[in-house]
Amino acid sequence: MTMSLQLAALPNLSIQHLDRLPDCPAIYFAIDDQGRVLYVGRAKNLANRWRGKGHHRTEQLKRIHRRHPVTLAWLDCADCCERLKELEDQYIEEFQPLLNGTEVPAVKVIPAETVLQQSLEKIAKYVVIFGVVEPPDAEYPTVILKYLGWQRETTNLRRIFNGTNRKPSSLYWTEFVRRNPGAWWRSRCNGVALQLGPWIELPGMPMPVTEAIARDQNLHPLAGIPLLTLTSEVLEQLLRSDPNLVKSYPNLKPYQADPIPLVWKDFAMKRGRDQ
Repeated sequence: MTMSLQLAALPNLSIQHLDRLPDCPAIYFAIDDQGRVLYVGRAKNLANRWRGKGHHRTEQLKRIHRRHPVTLAWLDCADCCERLKELEDQYIEEFQPLLNGTEVPAVKVIPAETVLQQSLEKIAKYVVIFGVVEPPDAEYPTVILKYLGWQRETTNLRRIFNGTNRKPSSLYWTEFVRRNPGAWWRSRCNGVALQLGPWIELPGMPMPVTEAIARDQNLHPLAGIPLLTLTSEVLEQLLRSDPNLVKSYPNLKPYQADPIPLVWKDFAMKRGRDQ
């Protein structure tokens, strides 16, 4: 592998599509639309390095992207991964990237529970709390949510979660089943997991959820945000009549109390009293 490198010939993705990066050792190059190399780095696993908000330059590059679109190009180093540090130093010397060696601007971080509340407010009209699975049947207390619908609902939810994931916060909605329509997402906040998937009612299904929701209008808070919730009676009838639901969520229990502690709210209130 030589020092001379044609960056335009490398595979690349927009900085907005980091979830599509491959699993490979690589040298990566952040480049703006004027061909300026903004940053050069190395990764033993490129996808993991940029997953979620894992990279310390993610927010800075996304802010630049609003003015000058940024792409991330990479050089696959599977055949020379033992030389990653050497190659990184060589390409930093060659391209003199603008951001390497500079301080990372401080970003005002939004508490995870605040971002969760904002996203729940936006998805409230699409989702229903089915119930909760408690440890030891799950690693964390896991709230099971379903969205009613298919094509349009999947598109709207994906748009909402993509916007949520761009915020400077540790909260992240992972689309772990990427399917259109019918995608699945999961997240975690303050020690509680959330899982959201589609619920499709077929003709002749016993106890249609949509009818039960319209009849009961049963609301319970999740992270303090009121959401439609199946009553214990409706959930029990569903579990008796739908073996797939039982198989997917062993020991699914009715949702009765908000399991997510609002840590930041309590901390902020305590600070106010102490000052």
